[in-house]
Amino acid sequence: MQKIISQIRDIVVIEKELVNNPIGILALNLKDEKITQLAITFLYQDKNVYFFFKDNDEEFEHIKLDCKVSFTIVKNDKIKKAQKADFTPLYNILSVSVSGLIKVVDDPKLVDTLRENYIKKYSKVVEKDESPKLSKVVFIDTEEIQAYEETGG
Repeated sequence: MQKIISQIRDIVVIEKELVNNPIGILALNLKDEKITQLAITFLYQDKNVYFFFKDNDEEFEHIKLDCKVSFTIVKNDKIKKAQKADFTPLYNILSVSVSGLIKVVDDPKLVDTLRENYIKKYSKVVEKDESPKLSKVVFIDTEEIQAYEETGG
């Protein structure tokens, strides 16, 4: 199997993928010193990635805050004819990884704005009592964003 990997440096392309992609994988430490990965919906805004939890969500309670985490999205893209390849591509993926410290959003006004934007992203119809259920918000205080495109076959 052969593959071509190229780093994407255009922040406009990277942010477009983070805004439009619906789900990713969050790798983080738990309070009991375990490491876990969660498939999770998210909101990308102002160079940070936000995650929303319900008030009594056990996953939220177990997160070890102010620790380094990693979040990755992967997009299966249209297969492109590789210009410099001597093989026929079978797949083309784009991946974006964001790393930094995970923190809680404490500002109630910011939580309301983020929750509103999150609901706009994921719901066509907003229930009046649905919005307050997403009361716990954590975010990655972004230190690094890396993106790659990989074509292989």
